[in-house]
Amino acid sequence: LILIPLSGTERVGGWIHNDTVWTAVNSPYIVQSFLYIASGVTLTIEPGVQVLVMGASNSVDWWDFFWTGTASHPIEPIAKMILVYGKIVALGTEEEPIIFDTYQPDSSYRWEGIHFFEDAPKSSFEHCYFKRTYIALLNYYSGFDSGALRFYNGRFHIRYCTFLNNMCAISAYVNEDSVIYGCKFLSFDLTGFFY
Repeated sequence: LILIPLSGTERVGGWIHNDTVWTAVNSPYIVQSFLYIASGVTLTIEPGVQVLVMGASNSVDWWDFFWTGTASHPIEPIAKMILVYGKIVALGTEEEPIIFDTYQPDSSYRWEGIHFFEDAPKSSFEHCYFKRTYIALLNYYSGFDSGALRFYNGRFHIRYCTFLNNMCAISAYVNEDSVIYGCKFLSFDLTGFFY
């Protein structure tokens, strides 16, 4: 895991190999390269944290979103994503939600969302905002995929979250351990999408 503190800003990327807590005091966390959460590891995100992920313009070249590698040999596109073999516990509050968004303020920029692998344990999100995700093309897994949150494990709790201007909000296999409750799904600015 790469951490470079800059005046209350944490730049992160690479692997998280130990249980980690992201605090509001060190926010925003800028994901500047693919972020991997290792198996058996929990990333806890406290209320009020902003997670800003480096994105690419969806009006330039969709290949800027195409991942042509694997976890052991990543070839990263311009737009970054979070890949989870462990779990994320992101429990914001109504007063202090957790924000996941693209780092660039330009509305044409998008990031690639959060991808949960089959063996990952249950992750939980409450009072989170997921903004401006586009697509993820995973050549080794499914060829094409999209969603701010993509669950291949069917184990998740998502409560009181808002999904704003995403190409797709949630992509998931579901089972008895899947909960989506009290969420909002809104799209106001989807210009530049190829469909």
